[in-house]
Amino acid sequence: LPAIHSYVESDNAFWAQDNPILNLFSDEQLSLLRGGGNAKWVFRSLVRNQTGKDHELREYIDDCTNDWFEMSDLLKKIDSNFIENQDEEWLHQFYEYLSINNSYWTDVKTKPIFLNTIGKAVPAFEQIGRDLHEILFLPSENLNDGGKTINPALLNREVTREFIANFGIKRPSLKDEIYNHI
Repeated sequence: LPAIHSYVESDNAFWAQDNPILNLFSDEQLSLLRGGGNAKWVFRSLVRNQTGKDHELREYIDDCTNDWFEMSDLLKKIDSNFIENQDEEWLHQFYEYLSINNSYWTDVKTKPIFLNTIGKAVPAFEQIGRDLHEILFLPSENLNDGGKTINPALLNREVTREFIANFGIKRPSLKDEIYNHI
């Protein structure tokens, strides 16, 4: 099947639901999210949501490929290893996408999508029962734990800073400091 600069067997062929997926995730990133291998995006000029009511075409391409992904599927596959292997530019693009598409925030609230000051991927929140507790914070003089502070390089762009603030990452309150030290 046709991929960028090559062809790929159907076992390694994946179809994107929409163009933002192709704009954000490369073939290499797809392979990393799939756990390795030679996964490639195919039919890049005809994403799945462009088939409209042509169910026969959609079914035919579904049968030719290993699987298809929508954004929520890929977000569920993101782990620490994936985030730690992305460059800063991609992380800013990812946060910009999430900033615009806040319907995905619940999917990633407890996923390790941020880098802390020591370069490890960490979540912004942990869930205990039904409650979310902040576990990642903006730099603060009172919080010296680099594992709980967002990487300052992620604060270099306005759109990322706005996303981080709207996502709920803030300076730690006294309650946060107590919660995260006990």
